Amino acid sequence: MISEILGAQTGFQELESGQLFTQVDPGVYELRLGGQHYSLIVYGLPRRPWVKLIGHPDQQLTVDLPNTPTSCAPAAAYWLWLDDAYRWIEQTPIYVTSSEENTPSPMKVSLPVKRPAKSEHLSAIVTHFEYQGAIKVNYVERLALPLPEAHKK
Repeated sequence: MISEILGAQTGFQELESGQLFTQVDPGVYELRLGGQHYSLIVYGLPRRPWVKLIGHPDQQLTVDLPNTPTSCAPAAAYWLWLDDAYRWIEQTPIYVTSSEENTPSPMKVSLPVKRPAKSEHLSAIVTHFEYQGAIKVNYVERLALPLPEAHKK
């Protein structure tokens, strides 16, 4: 799926790739870090979008949080503000609740009306994670959004 060589570093390392434009097949994948081998169970990318932009001209976001087992942290949604070089400025929660098992309807959310100073890009993110031994597997769906008109240059 991805083949990269990371420099030796203690603690946290993250690999983000633009190579995942196709559906990831569920299965067992091997992660090799240094001399260690880890088998990771990947259940694949979402079958339905977790975050989607709808409506014109009053654009709204629909957020459809994935169901997570009760023993895991629930999925969460965030606004992510970035500067002109795509550096992180601020991340704030989008307040939605996980859908019930029998009611998979997404929640509608209005786009923010204000933006932080120096922000040039906005994304909506839905994420959830699980631990498989010492490895944290984080599933993220990110959608770039139009900036609020109120403070555009």
